[in-house]
Amino acid sequence: MENTEAHNLRPGAALSLKSVIRTIVVAMPFIVGILLSGCSPDSALKSSAEDAVKKKLNDPDSAKFEDVYVVKKIDKGHTYSVICGRVNARNALGGYIGFSRFIAIPGTKAPIGYVNIEDRRDRSPTIGDDGKPEKTTLFELLWWNMHCVDEQHAPTHMGK
Repeated sequence: MENTEAHNLRPGAALSLKSVIRTIVVAMPFIVGILLSGCSPDSALKSSAEDAVKKKLNDPDSAKFEDVYVVKKIDKGHTYSVICGRVNARNALGGYIGFSRFIAIPGTKAPIGYVNIEDRRDRSPTIGDDGKPEKTTLFELLWWNMHCVDEQHAPTHMGK
C-alpha cells in the first residue's frame, strides 16, 4: 500500500484541468472586484465630467481631453469637488479648434450638474474698477481662477 501522506495527497485528489478552470471561474469576480476597487472617486468624477462636456460639443466623438483634474473646495464648511480640464474637438466645419478650458460641477440629481466651456473667441480682458483693462478674461475671473486653482494649479491670466 502506497503512503499518500508522504506526498500530501489523498487518493483521487489529483487536480484535473476541469477543477482548475472551475476554480478560476469562481475566483474571477473576486479578482476583478479587488482590481476595480482601486479606481478612485476622482476618476469617476473625471469620466462623468468628460461625458457632460461631450454633450455640449458639435462633434462629441472627436473630443480629446488633457490636464483633467479634480479640485476639492470648501464653502461655508461644506466640501465639494470641481472638475477642471481642457478639451479639443471638431467644429461644424470638421476642423479641430484648439484646446479650450472647461469646468464641471457635480450635481445633486445628476453626476454633473453644471458645465462651462471657455469660448476661445472671447479672450478679451475684463475691465477693472479703474476703467483699465486687466489681464484676466471673464472665464478666468468667474470660473477658472475661482474654482480650478489649488496647490498644484496656479491662476491663469489671458489663457496663459
